[in-house]
Amino acid sequence: MFRILLIFVLIAGVVYAETLEEVINTALIESPFLKSYGYQVKAVEGEIKRAKSFQNPTVNIGFGRVYSQIEGESGFNITSFSFRQPLRLWGERKYAIHSAKLKKIALDNFYNLQKNILISNLYSLFYSSLAIKERIKVKQQEISTLKELYDFLQRSYQLGEIIQLDVFRAEKELSLAQVELEKLKAQLKTSLNTLSSFVGKNIENVEGNLYQFKDIKEVQIEKTPEILYYQTLIKSIDQQIKRQKALSKPRITVGIGADEDEVDLGKYDFGFSVSSTIPVFYRNQGEIIQLVNQKNVLLAKINQTKLNYKAQIDSLSSQELILKSQLKKVDTQLIPAVSKALRIGEKSFKLRTITFFEFSNIRKQYYDSLYYRIQLAEDIQKLYGEYIKIGGLR
Repeated sequence: MFRILLIFVLIAGVVYAETLEEVINTALIESPFLKSYGYQVKAVEGEIKRAKSFQNPTVNIGFGRVYSQIEGESGFNITSFSFRQPLRLWGERKYAIHSAKLKKIALDNFYNLQKNILISNLYSLFYSSLAIKERIKVKQQEISTLKELYDFLQRSYQLGEIIQLDVFRAEKELSLAQVELEKLKAQLKTSLNTLSSFVGKNIENVEGNLYQFKDIKEVQIEKTPEILYYQTLIKSIDQQIKRQKALSKPRITVGIGADEDEVDLGKYDFGFSVSSTIPVFYRNQGEIIQLVNQKNVLLAKINQTKLNYKAQIDSLSSQELILKSQLKKVDTQLIPAVSKALRIGEKSFKLRTITFFEFSNIRKQYYDSLYYRIQLAEDIQKLYGEYIKIGGLR
């Protein structure tokens, strides 16, 4: 019974660790940041529906009261009736529908842009959390080594082989390392909380390989979500310009009407009517000029965005190459060298051929190298996180 209870407690105490894929998939469904842009896309459905609709007709009904002095009778009669329907001519309705549909496609691309930005933030935060976990592992290893060293120094001091100052130094280094470990744990909690705010769900732990990298590749800039967003908006504006030109033409309204004969009451005259505006003084030039300049703004943004993207990708690729080269040197040259130095230094210290101070410097170089390796890996992952904003996760 005790064993069953112990197993249950251990299972309950295990914190489930999320993978990068799980974090991203959850965020794409739960993230409030992304949902807000999804609602913007859905809102355009209303514009499409409005563009397809026809204008409502107008109906006028006139009433009159009839009174007879001879017979003393009176009545309440309809004296006039008219029905008028504005027409959507010159392709105005077609242009409005096309413009609204293109705007929806544009916002779909803008949604994809925001999705890339979200995934970029998730990617960077995820690997920042992993990097902190790696630092915690190294710090725990360092503390374990310091404890063994501290125990060895205490025994050596009791045997009169070393001075008490070395024991104090080891105790101080151990205490400092324990404080740094607690700081790292606090940093991990903060990082996971920030990640949770982007995901829209509480993330208690993450798991993955900090040293598994994705390559930064060439991007077809013309097909990036931001460029497609601007290009589709321009097409939508072109349709709006055509619509404004159509609206500048005569607007025609047709109708039918009936009026009661003034002499022969109870009889009605029916007729058909056509009315039209005459665009003599104003032909929607203001609206057209405004739309043309909005288009020019977007064209300028496309050119600027292309230049920015090209510069960013070149910069990210160069930095990635340098950091990966540096990491390779650390793995193949630095860490093997400092590991060997640490082994020799430990033997030399125990044989009393070097001082504790000298050994501490060697030990510090070793762990600094491990932390440097983690920092390089984190920096490489963050570069790819920035790349995701442009080219998406691949």
